[in-house]
Amino acid sequence: MLAWEIALQWQQTNCMTPFEELFGAHLSSGLVHSTPSVFLLARQVTWDPALMEIVKGVPNAWFVELAAASNHSAPISEFLRVASCPHEFVLWCRQSKNRKHDIHAYRWSHLARRCRFVQ
Repeated sequence: MLAWEIALQWQQTNCMTPFEELFGAHLSSGLVHSTPSVFLLARQVTWDPALMEIVKGVPNAWFVELAAASNHSAPISEFLRVASCPHEFVLWCRQSKNRKHDIHAYRWSHLARRCRFVQ
C-alpha cells in the first residue's frame, strides 16, 4: 500500500473531516508532500508554549496534520527535509473520533538531533 493510501485509510477511519477537504486545504495554504513511501500534510501556525495552544500571530511552528509511511520510512525525518523553512516548534496530535486532541509540541532542534538531520 502506498503512503497516501495509508493516510487516506487512517483519516477515513479515525477523523470526521473528509480526507479530500483536508487535502484541499493544504494544497491552497499548506505543505503537501507525497512519495510512494511518505505522505505529509502540514501547515504553519503560531504556538504559544505557555498556553500550550495554537493562537493567532506570526508563525513559529509547523503543525503536521497527517503523516503516513510505508516500507519503514521515517516521516518526521522526511518532513524536516521538505519543510520550506524551519520554525522553532513542530506540532502534531494523535486525534480520532473518540479521543481528545492533545497536541504534542517539540522543538525543531530537538527533532533534528533525534533524526540526525543536518540542514
